[in-house]
Amino acid sequence: MTRIGYGTVGRNSLYGPGSVNLDFSLFRTFNLTERLNLQFRADAANLSNSPHFKNPSGDITSADFLTITGAKDDERQFRLGFDSRSDD
Repeated sequence: MTRIGYGTVGRNSLYGPGSVNLDFSLFRTFNLTERLNLQFRADAANLSNSPHFKNPSGDITSADFLTITGAKDDERQFRLGFDSRSDD
């Protein structure tokens, strides 16, 4: 029996580029009264804003075979917030 396929390479043998992500969080708690606290939070996702590239094209009939043609949509994001708590 003849095997139908493209060469002898196994499935999932190609790996895309790796990604490194730096998330950062900073918070400070202020005591307003003896029982009431206010917390300020600042969060940053992808703080270094480094690109995360998509996987290379695996279509052997395409002119872009094994070419990385874009980046993922995961830009830097900031979030600020307040949280109030009471000690009961």
